[in-house]
Amino acid sequence: MKAVVTGRDAGLAAAALRATERPPWAARIFFGELDQPRRRHPLLDTGVSLRVRAGPGRRDTAVVLRPLRRQGLPDRWFAMTASASHSMTVTVDWTVQADVLPTDHVDVLTLTHDLDRLGADPGDVMWSVLQRNLVMDYCPMPVPFDRLVLRGPVMASGWTSVLDGLPVAVQRWTWPGHETLEIAIRTEPRDALLIAHLLRAALRVPGRRAEMLPCSTTKLVLDSL
Repeated sequence: MKAVVTGRDAGLAAAALRATERPPWAARIFFGELDQPRRRHPLLDTGVSLRVRAGPGRRDTAVVLRPLRRQGLPDRWFAMTASASHSMTVTVDWTVQADVLPTDHVDVLTLTHDLDRLGADPGDVMWSVLQRNLVMDYCPMPVPFDRLVLRGPVMASGWTSVLDGLPVAVQRWTWPGHETLEIAIRTEPRDALLIAHLLRAALRVPGRRAEMLPCSTTKLVLDSL
């Protein structure tokens, strides 16, 4: 279950979820994209996002397929097991908005590659062979990894809060002129409506309620960079 709030509402939501103290982790985030003059973010338009995360104790690259079209991948990808350097998750994201029932959801696949080190220039990052193969199997167009443009950085920080006994992952993203808070709660599908109600209630303050947007944080970032 995910919700995205921006601007002044991000501060209200952070205070409501007690995510205002020193964060347990912080990192710089970069996004890899193709530089095409006629398209702003061609990879994201096909449902592929490439992320680099650089911070103390957190150095990794990730390929995210959102929305995941399962018929677009060979079955062997869904049989993949974790390794020392790679992990893969497949989740269902439900989007919470202010007054809309969370009936819309998308499948999301994330393939993460942990890095032992990251140079001063994140552009030196080498995407793993496994990640490249995933993109080649899924993306409808060629992706020359050696010609990717890194966009960013976005400063990200994260907390773990609690809502009605459930752990809540809170991430705050800031970049020039922008601030966004992403709230994520892991829950069973049968509890989606209840959790959405609890989250909306938690983000109400006297005379105001934080507006939750029906889009991903990645799209907000790439639209403005």
